[in-house]
Amino acid sequence: MGDDDEEAIPLPNVNATILKKVISWCTHHKDDLPPPEDDENREKVTDDISTWDMEFLKVDQGTLFELILAANYLDIKGLLDVTCKTVANMIKSKTPEEIRKTFNIRNSFYLAEEEEEEQVKCLNYFFKLIKIMKCFNLKALNTKIITYLKDKS
Repeated sequence: MGDDDEEAIPLPNVNATILKKVISWCTHHKDDLPPPEDDENREKVTDDISTWDMEFLKVDQGTLFELILAANYLDIKGLLDVTCKTVANMIKSKTPEEIRKTFNIRNSFYLAEEEEEEQVKCLNYFFKLIKIMKCFNLKALNTKIITYLKDKS
């Protein structure tokens, strides 16, 4: 291949806008020394983001998460670390409700909890009914209820 030949490299998981930002970040950090491999606590520290990176990452959440995905897909550890630390800082010291609000997460836990409670109540009722039927030796009805419960699960 000659110098004039251009060959496209497909990057199906990274769009052009995000790729430009990734290239910009890599260009700025091209002379950085790699972090020491033996520093186990380095990932736990989230307040070591450079001023340039903080400014660079002042983007909307969608872009930030796209940068995380791109850094992961392209295996750019430095960018992945700094973007994840940025998200960690967005979560730090917040209540679960504040986190849900920050990331626009719908709270379906309580709905699921109510449904689960209802199922538990229903099962408890059936088990009590089975105990009563055993006391009265109603095996035919007992077998039907057990079959019903097995079909429901």
